[in-house]
Amino acid sequence: MRFNFLLTNRGSNAISLVDYLINKNLTNLINKVIINNPNSPAIEKIKQRNIKSTVLDPQ
Repeated sequence: MRFNFLLTNRGSNAISLVDYLINKNLTNLINKVIINNPNSPAIEKIKQRNIKSTVLDPQ
C-alpha cells in the first residue's frame, strides 16, 4: 500500500510524517507528495530521495 501526502504551509503534521518515513527508510510507502507551499523546506529533502512530488502554485 502506498500513500499520497499533501503538504500545506499551515500544519506540520504531514511534513513530520513524511520526514519520519524518510528517516526510517520507509519511502516505499510514499506514492507522491503534493506540496502547497513552494518555499517549503521539505522540497529539497524530497527531491534528494527521488520521491515523486508536485509543487502547486498557491495562487
